[in-house]
Amino acid sequence: MFKVGDYVRWAAAESESRYKNCVGTITAVIPNDKNLDAFAMYDVRFDFGDRTLYGTQLAGVSADE
Repeated sequence: MFKVGDYVRWAAAESESRYKNCVGTITAVIPNDKNLDAFAMYDVRFDFGDRTLYGTQLAGVSADE
């Protein structure tokens, strides 16, 4: 499970070249009603704007990537 401030890559965007390799920062965590981490939602701030995405759509990255 990611937490606020973590850096993430929008893994599901690999097929869309304009979002490929976009790294953003988690700004909010919206837990799943059944506490399933894979289905938690995250508000992510990217350079192109904010998005709300499921945890399954994200991959963690190190701060220096």
